[in-house]
Amino acid sequence: AAAAAAAAKSNVVGGKSGQRSSGSQAYTYSKRGSDTSSRESPPRHKVFVAPSNSEAAAPPDPTQGKKAEIEAKLRALMKEPIADRKKVLRELMLEFHPDKNNDPTSTEIFQFINSCRGWFLAE
Repeated sequence: AAAAAAAAKSNVVGGKSGQRSSGSQAYTYSKRGSDTSSRESPPRHKVFVAPSNSEAAAPPDPTQGKKAEIEAKLRALMKEPIADRKKVLRELMLEFHPDKNNDPTSTEIFQFINSCRGWFLAE
């Protein structure tokens, strides 16, 4: 009787009788009702759709004018000695530093000034 019970246990997999454990079949799992052949894969690339004229009327960026003004000032100083350009850059960064300036756009303007450092200080 004990031998018959042991033999019955070896034939049971996952609580279902009548199935034998054989290799990887014992560990395969799938969701109920899921058919992998009917699944659609997500699109590989997102398609950009240009906004129509009514959607393109977004409010202008308040920092663009200030950025253009700062860039014009920096480009006008390109013929100055490097020491003078470093001083101007330091003053601009101090003026628009987010810890020193409470203007909500100061962070973006500070980052713009910092990004201009490469071409402005090139000799």
